[in-house]
Amino acid sequence: MADEPKQELQGLPNDIVDQITPVIRELPAAKQTQIIQVVTTATQYRGPLPPPGMLTQYDLIIKNGAERITVQFEAEAAHRRKQENKLVNLEIWTSVLGQVMGFTLRSYSWQLAPM
Repeated sequence: MADEPKQELQGLPNDIVDQITPVIRELPAAKQTQIIQVVTTATQYRGPLPPPGMLTQYDLIIKNGAERITVQFEAEAAHRRKQENKLVNLEIWTSVLGQVMGFTLRSYSWQLAPM
């Protein structure tokens, strides 16, 4: 197992591999394999949906798992857009109402002002 940790940990940043490798080599062979499996299976992604490879794994665990996740994402996105549209419309309405009220108060104050 001299070079195995480095080979198995490909894809991780080199500085992390350099730090982990000596620690892994000090462990018994069985533990080394367990640690390498844990380190190499830890996955991280950004964004609302998992990457396609992970979606196919959901299909193996849950019937139509990838489709269910995608449908849920689409529903959430539609809901979010609907809420954003409501918020924009409310801001427009509030702005117009404020301008109308300001104009009304200004007009009324001119009528009350002594001439």
